[in-house]
Amino acid sequence: DKEREWLYSHFKTTQSIAAAIPDDRKIQLRAAIMLANFGSNDDAVRKLEQLLQQHPDFADAYLTLGSIHLYRGNMDQAAQYLQKSLSAARTEKERASANFKLGELALVQHDSAVADSRFAEALHDNPKLDVSIQKLRETIH
Repeated sequence: DKEREWLYSHFKTTQSIAAAIPDDRKIQLRAAIMLANFGSNDDAVRKLEQLLQQHPDFADAYLTLGSIHLYRGNMDQAAQYLQKSLSAARTEKERASANFKLGELALVQHDSAVADSRFAEALHDNPKLDVSIQKLRETIH
């Protein structure tokens, strides 16, 4: 109960901070992620779409939006947003994250060749993803 209470308190605090600082893209992203984690995917999608209207080059927002669509089974939308995340990526971490999620999407769609290619790109930018990729392959297959 204490952990649940702490988590809910953190959720409420994050939402309050996001409401108070609407121009802070990182806090808006964190608030959207927490909404999604608490099952409010529609609210998270709306927040992310608003965030991307203000910051159309925000790779992490595209990544999160693509991840929500992947989770929901909207593969075409997931692919669109994950590709936008990759296009907007400016750092190795952003590229690795986008390629990792594109690899996951390919695995879900049973396209091993594309998954292998995306995972190779992700590993190029972040070799530490190797274990995560192996666990993902085991989970999906």
